[in-house]
Formats: sequence, C-alpha cells, structure tokens
Amino acid sequence: PNNDGDANQVLTTDGSGVLTWANASADVVLLASSGNLTSGSRYNADNVFSSTYKSYKIIGTNLRFSADAPIAFVFRTGGASGSDSTQSRYSYINNRVERNSGGSASALTVTDWNGSVGKICQDIESDDTNKTGSFEFQVFDPYATKSTNWINHTMQWDSTGSWIANIMGGGTYNYEAALTGIGIYPSSGNYVNGEIKIYGFK
Repeated sequence: PNNDGDANQVLTTDGSGVLTWANASADVVLLASSGNLTSGSRYNADNVFSSTYKSYKIIGTNLRFSADAPIAFVFRTGGASGSDSTQSRYSYINNRVERNSGGSASALTVTDWNGSVGKICQDIESDDTNKTGSFEFQVFDPYATKSTNWINHTMQWDSTGSWIANIMGGGTYNYEAALTGIGIYPSSGNYVNGEIKIYGFK
C-alpha cells in the first residue's frame, strides 16, 4: 500500500502479492472488565451474553477475599437491568489435586446436583497477600434457551496457605432461559484484590 492505513488496522494479503490494510478481526472481543476489585461482596456483569457470541471466556486474576471462601457464581437474565436466575439447577463436578511443601499430595472430587449456585474452586487463602487464586472459566452459548454448560480451571492456595490446589471441572445450569449476565462472588466476605475480565468468542 502507498499509505500507512488507519489506526489499529492490520496488513493483509490476498496470497497473490497484493497487500492491503484491513480492520482487525472482531472474532474475540473484551466485553466487560471489573477493574481492580478492592472492595464489595460481588461483581455483576450484565448484558454481556447475547446471540452475537457462542462462547465466553471469563478470566479471574490474583483474586483474594476478606475471608477464606470459594468462588461462587449465578447466571443472570434481563439484559442491562439484570437479576439473578434463581432456579436451583446448578450441577457440577470439580476434581482437585493438591500438594504441600513436604511432598504430600492428595486428590478429591467436589460435586453438587441441582444446587442454588455454581462453584469453580474451594476456599482460597485470605490472610497472606501473596497467596491468591486465579481461574479460567468458559461458558457455552448461554443466550440459547436450553441448558448452559461450562468448564473451569482454577489454580489457588488453599485456606491454610500450605497447599497449592489445581482444580478442573465443569457443569451445567439446567434451565431453559436466555441468560444475559453473570454474578461472581466469594461465598463469604468481600473482594480484597483481583480482576475479572469477560471475552466473547464468535
């Protein structure tokens, strides 16, 4: 091209030697960000799920709470003026593998059937500012009026601060509704640190 294109454009080729400027793909888009969560008992992201995207990745980084607690979530409906979807139909299976400094290791399974909330980890250490929990959490087509599936992976320090825990699992919310948002929160206490971002994938 004989110019440098517009801001944020990328250089593309047709495979036959012709180069042109084009807008970057919008197949993956940041839809919501909590900013640094230093207070409050809950982060609600409303009006983020729609027919535009089929799956969503939620990333939580360096989360710490004011009390030892697991991360819980509920789906929400109603768009921008969202409210919790209160059906007790959250079923999940999480496998936890842990190890401490002494070389001890163990594994256990944490499950629920038709619970009132979903959970993606166990109690995260709250006393040590250097010991946090981080997660990746993918939700599949929540806007479709059918059961909504998710998978999750969390790496964290346990409530004693002596064990690192690798938790992988997933579940389903067996309720036929167009889900438009999500609320993510510690099961007790408030946020002290961390950030949550939500991305949409076409």
